[in-house]
Amino acid sequence: DSNGETLQKTVDTVRRAGVEAEGFVCDVTDYAAVCDMRDKVVQRFESIDLLFNNAGYQGLFTPADTYPHDDFAKVIEINLVGVFHLMRAVSEVMVGAGGGYMISSANSITSYCKIENVRAMAEAIRRYAPYPTGG
Repeated sequence: DSNGETLQKTVDTVRRAGVEAEGFVCDVTDYAAVCDMRDKVVQRFESIDLLFNNAGYQGLFTPADTYPHDDFAKVIEINLVGVFHLMRAVSEVMVGAGGGYMISSANSITSYCKIENVRAMAEAIRRYAPYPTGG
């Protein structure tokens, strides 16, 4: 997340659900920052088995004929380039470990997901996906 306050609220929610969690503030449009965050995650947890790629920016609710170019560029930088940055950086770790899983989702949809649903989805992937997790 790029907002430390909301990130901490999410971490607290995950921890209350009985899951070990840490939060890392990161600007996903900056590949070096993404790699730095990835390295901190690996240092803390030793590996990355699952990437839930949920970075997203809704953009303005404005008609197309008046939509600002700079806001559209921000949407693309976060929602497309940022997703690629995360996938690229984390895939290096996963390939080195022999595998892993990535879920990329639309931010507006997963904002409404409860932690129990995300946990169930991760468990289903771990159990039923045809690729090794490396762990």
